[in-house]
Amino acid sequence: EPRGLLSYTSIQLTFAWSVFFLVVIIGLSVGLSAWLYRDTIPPVTTFRRRLLISLRSTAFAIAFFILFEPILDLQYEEKEKPIVAVLIDASESMSIHDAHGDRKQELRGVLDHRMWPDHTEAWDIRYFTFSDRLFPSDRRPSDTLTLTGHATDMFTALEQAQSQFLGKHLAAYVVISDGQYNVGGDPVGFAQNFEVPVF
Repeated sequence: EPRGLLSYTSIQLTFAWSVFFLVVIIGLSVGLSAWLYRDTIPPVTTFRRRLLISLRSTAFAIAFFILFEPILDLQYEEKEKPIVAVLIDASESMSIHDAHGDRKQELRGVLDHRMWPDHTEAWDIRYFTFSDRLFPSDRRPSDTLTLTGHATDMFTALEQAQSQFLGKHLAAYVVISDGQYNVGGDPVGFAQNFEVPVF
């Protein structure tokens, strides 16, 4: 799926030798072809004579065009939206109903919020789910999201997401989680030492 807008900024055709000489030589080739077919044995119709002149002139033109070593220089720019990586905690702890409310319903409320489609023009939003590792998602999961992960490794999820966007314009991480991790490194330390902000 194309993510960026590609546009050509410059299209230039150059030659190893002077274009003036190329035009002169092609012109002489056309004149030579016309002279060679001024009289034919056996005689041919005017239409056939013109066709033969055209064919020979074209052959000469192509040959000299190649000999002058044409170089086509295409310059283009590709505009890409800044990427926002959304990491959704799919561990079992996200399905808990406690004194603060139903985490699963809160998660779905966040995922169904209109802010996501409202920002697709400005941002390239990529969705992932994670528990013990990262799983890419084709679209924004909501009702289809299963919260069955037995471990929560937020550090590895951030690290794996980082590796997927090397050389890309990654603008931010958005982590949707209860903040509880039970395996892996300290995600706070990762966020503090990484140049991309983590929300």
